[in-house]
Amino acid sequence: MPDAPEEIPSAVQPLPVLTDVAVEPELRAPPGTSARARSPWEIAWLRFKRHKVAIASLVILVIITLLAIFASVISRYNVHTPDLAHALEGPNGKHWFGTDNTGRDVFSRVLHGGRISLLVGVSVALWSGIFGTFVGALAGFYGRWVDQLLMRITDLFLAIPFLVVLILASSLLSGSVFEIILILSLFFWMPAARIIRGTVLSLKEKEFVEAARASGASNARIIVLHILPNALGPIIVITTLNVAAAILTESALSFLGFGVQPPTPSWGNLLQAARGFTLLAPWMVWFPGLFILITVLAVNFLGDGLRDALDPHQELRAREQ
Repeated sequence: MPDAPEEIPSAVQPLPVLTDVAVEPELRAPPGTSARARSPWEIAWLRFKRHKVAIASLVILVIITLLAIFASVISRYNVHTPDLAHALEGPNGKHWFGTDNTGRDVFSRVLHGGRISLLVGVSVALWSGIFGTFVGALAGFYGRWVDQLLMRITDLFLAIPFLVVLILASSLLSGSVFEIILILSLFFWMPAARIIRGTVLSLKEKEFVEAARASGASNARIIVLHILPNALGPIIVITTLNVAAAILTESALSFLGFGVQPPTPSWGNLLQAARGFTLLAPWMVWFPGLFILITVLAVNFLGDGLRDALDPHQELRAREQ
């Protein structure tokens, strides 16, 4: 009589079949269809769409950007030509945002000022993000003395009271848009460098990096083609948030008289020009300030949405709390 089959040891018992109970509803395959592997960017987009505030912020930013780009088409008045006969008029059918102390249309000046403020914000965020990513990637990947040197330089820049240095540097220069972008970029790369360094320190220990090394890939190839694509999430988020910070900083500098100089309008120097008319013509303060407020809030909410979409662990931590 044959022996009864031996019982399979518990250590090698067949694994239970996993169900999709814990899978987010929007990431499941529709009923009646075969499952299809989604790319990380598809999953991030599905998560981002659930963030209603971020979607609304994105729409608002697109509208503000289009208004600034097509300001010359939308506005009917020249932003530099004074009209003393209509000075300090309140908002009305002809001048939606009223006029300033020389009769110039505030609506037109706000739209044209948005061009400069958005250009400064986006340019500073891009240039500082690129440089900060370069420094952080080198420090995190090579470590040792390279990491120590680059991080001590980063700490040195963080210790400098940058607003004072910005004011001194701006006072020595002509205040052109290019100079403001350059000065701000020099003091906005440090947070990106520290965040990317931490991300690279984690990624360089992963199996795909070891596989790339084993296949003979150079260090530059590993950083550019393997590590940085997997660090795009933090890079996008910090770059987005730097847009808001750069707009606020440029507005503060221009308000103090050290930023973009007239006759070029920006939201900051529009507020600076309205300082003496706060009670007499408050609309000169309301509308530039309102555009700054809405833009900065929208950028911050968009950054929150991107962070939640690109970092699934952030959402899991929030659910656990």
